[in-house]
Amino acid sequence: VRHGPAKPRNRVRFPASPPLFIGLNRHLVRHSVNVALMLYSIYAIYVSRNQEEPVYNRIEEARLAHGLSRQELADKVGVHYQTIGYLERGEYSPSLALSLRIAKLLKQEVSELFSLTPFKKGK
Repeated sequence: VRHGPAKPRNRVRFPASPPLFIGLNRHLVRHSVNVALMLYSIYAIYVSRNQEEPVYNRIEEARLAHGLSRQELADKVGVHYQTIGYLERGEYSPSLALSLRIAKLLKQEVSELFSLTPFKKGK
């Protein structure tokens, strides 16, 4: 039993939409600013990571010539073995310190292992 008039509710009314999209529409309207910020953040990260000039390398060839596995090379230069894989595939550019450690361990000059231009095949 209610006593007195019902309290008015200050709720936002959404336009009618197919039942499948009701929850989605409410969510997007309520969180549109958050969604926009999240998308911008993802875009900013993508652009900042992909603006770097690629660094080409011959780590895999030198590592195999020394009879080392990725794990063994990683252990000796102080990184995770997956980092060596990322480097070999060109998905990650090494720091200067890591480049120097890898070159020293593989007994090569840094310029023999790393380049800003692709290496010629067979050399």
